[in-house]
Amino acid sequence: MSIWNKVLLGFIFLLSLGFFYMAARTLKTHQVWRESAQKYEQAIRQTLKGPLSSEEISGEMLGLVAKGTLSPYNETIQEILQETEAVREGEQKSLRSLRAALDRELFMRGRVWRDVRPAKRPTEPNEKGEFELMVDMASEQHQLTDKMVLYLFEEKLAQDGGRYLGEFRVSGVGGKQVTLNPAKKMDQEEYNRLVKSSGPWVIYERLPMDRHDLFEGLSEQDLKAMMPSAYQEILRHGQPAKADDPPECVVDGKYQRPLIDFALALNHAHIRRSQLIDLKKAAERDKEMIDKALAVAQAQQKVYEQQKEEAEKALKQMESERNAAAAHLKEVEERLAANQAEIQKTIDQIQNLTRQIARIQLEVSRKIEERTRAALQADAVR
Repeated sequence: MSIWNKVLLGFIFLLSLGFFYMAARTLKTHQVWRESAQKYEQAIRQTLKGPLSSEEISGEMLGLVAKGTLSPYNETIQEILQETEAVREGEQKSLRSLRAALDRELFMRGRVWRDVRPAKRPTEPNEKGEFELMVDMASEQHQLTDKMVLYLFEEKLAQDGGRYLGEFRVSGVGGKQVTLNPAKKMDQEEYNRLVKSSGPWVIYERLPMDRHDLFEGLSEQDLKAMMPSAYQEILRHGQPAKADDPPECVVDGKYQRPLIDFALALNHAHIRRSQLIDLKKAAERDKEMIDKALAVAQAQQKVYEQQKEEAEKALKQMESERNAAAAHLKEVEERLAANQAEIQKTIDQIQNLTRQIARIQLEVSRKIEERTRAALQADAVR
């Protein structure tokens, strides 16, 4: 082995040691960070369970959400629901607890901007379904920033015809005027609903969360108009449970409807709608291809029908010619048979005449011989 090969092996060995050292340090760093994250998460949960003032709760929650540490859709929702049930049962709460509950309610709801009005008609969607919607805010201190995702509603109750108008992303801010773009592709029906809505609108930072008391006070007719596929389940909430109800939906013998994650439901509906639109377009393309194939087949059918008519005419003509030929053949055969009979008759006559001629010739020859013999005898006598 040459000296250069040995030097190269030495370098590889040293680099391998460095690589193993850095890998070990990386694993150790990950372990430390994981342990620190677990400790902080436990401390956060213990802190939230303790008696904090409204200011402490609001600031703590806002800080945690800003850092992405606490999801507002996990334990906090359960705590709010538990407190709501406690209030229903008549438990008296302190003013500080009520303020804390109100702060958490506001936090969970997120920021809301009301009295929002369209600045002008939305632009026409391009090929990708993108368009711009300019709105006028009630104040310039709206705190909307670029790329924020917002949810637009009509500012009236659902039973009065208020509708969800879509999910939008901020693309431009200028004073009271804000430009929005659809965060998800809208179909023509959704775009038309947005155009027909003249405002005022309300913008939510987060979609409203479902709660068991969300539909209290609404009549069955209102619920049926708002949620035709789910109103019966809403009406069943709090009623005696049935034998076939899932165990997780039965609390103290009463049916408790499962809460709906509206964001997840809307995403699922958007995906399902996209799938149905794709299926519809595919079906339309298939129908278009089938229509074209049908048109070609119909054109070919017309050609074949014309060819059939021509073939039928030719067949009739050929049959007519065949019948004429058969009739002519029959006539010829009859004439041939008659001629053959006449020929045979003539042949028979010829044969009879030939036999008669042969007899006459024999008779003539016999008479000639007799006369010749008689003449020779006479000459001999002389």
